[in-house]
Amino acid sequence: MGRDLYARLKRLKEYKHSDQQLRELEKSTHQELVSGAAIHGALADWSSVAPLVLTRETKVDVPGPDGAGLESKLLGRQIAFRELCFMDTETSGLSGGAGTTVFLVGSAHYRDGVVTVQQTLLGDFPGEPAFLQFVHDQLWQSEIWVSYNGKAFDSRLIETRFLLNGRHVEIPEQLDLLYWSRRFWRRIIGSCSLGDIEQEILGVSRVNDVAGFEIPDRYFGFLRTGDATGLLPVFAHHLEDIMSLVRLFLHLEETLELIARSGTQTSVLRLDRVGLGKYLVSRGAAGGEELLRGVIVGPRPGELMDGREQAAGALSRALRRGGRGTETAELWERLWAEGSLRAGIERAKHLEHRAGNVREAADIVGTLLRRSLDQRTRDQLAHRLARLRRKLGS
Repeated sequence: MGRDLYARLKRLKEYKHSDQQLRELEKSTHQELVSGAAIHGALADWSSVAPLVLTRETKVDVPGPDGAGLESKLLGRQIAFRELCFMDTETSGLSGGAGTTVFLVGSAHYRDGVVTVQQTLLGDFPGEPAFLQFVHDQLWQSEIWVSYNGKAFDSRLIETRFLLNGRHVEIPEQLDLLYWSRRFWRRIIGSCSLGDIEQEILGVSRVNDVAGFEIPDRYFGFLRTGDATGLLPVFAHHLEDIMSLVRLFLHLEETLELIARSGTQTSVLRLDRVGLGKYLVSRGAAGGEELLRGVIVGPRPGELMDGREQAAGALSRALRRGGRGTETAELWERLWAEGSLRAGIERAKHLEHRAGNVREAADIVGTLLRRSLDQRTRDQLAHRLARLRRKLGS
């Protein structure tokens, strides 16, 4: 069956006759594709929605808030759950670009503890226009896409496929949970791949999961042979990715709600204090200044100088916005005493522009220039020192 199907698909790609003949060939190819795969049981639970386009729906119970919506801390406003579409794709390549095709699109909608996941499969490249139309109906019913690295990869690739098929689409608002994961957990768990977040944060361990780099080859194997058996682990992997999106979204919302109600000490042990503190001060929420000061004054194991510098920078900006800019000097002075390059620069700025102590500012800059520095930093400091010396000579 595989060799005959491959020949028929090849004919379909090269076919130049009337639309009616093309539709007949698409239909027969699609029927052979599905019937052949069904022999192996691989697509038995999938339904045809167009030639070379198949879909299936899965419902999963997920504990979470009841009702139609919530006050979202991630989006900063009240939302209805119907606005959210949890979205993920599988593609024929991992690097993107015009040569990469989306062959599997999943969307999930959360309603009162039940997640309905719809997965749509492109049976072969000639079916892409119909596939994209169905995907459009599937994804654009929601106003917000929730993804993991979807802002940089999935949505851009979807947009590219539409453009290559002569259609322009406007991508909805996006909530990319990768950025939130990096903010809250990168300094704690290191890599923030979805798999790492599942294991370290959500407590989910996958069994016999297919590696991401294998997925394109499995799809091309399906196109060559018509046997979809090799795609079964891909379907399962894709479904788990989408469910992890839902669980991660709910986990983040619940964590931020707990912090808002009970303060930072309830959850901070498993969150990056710098990331959480920066988030809280950006929202003007209680506890942010306390967290950032704690990182600067009493760092915990793993809270290195670069994170402490970020904490000082975020806290300094918050203090200046609140009319308390004079308090920033002590933050940088503490880190400068421990050898921080950035703190030395900030300390020199304060001495020159606010305290009027040009000589001490010049001494700090001269000390910094004796360090091993990248050329850009060295040039900037040399320029600053020259200006300070001119002031001293005047």
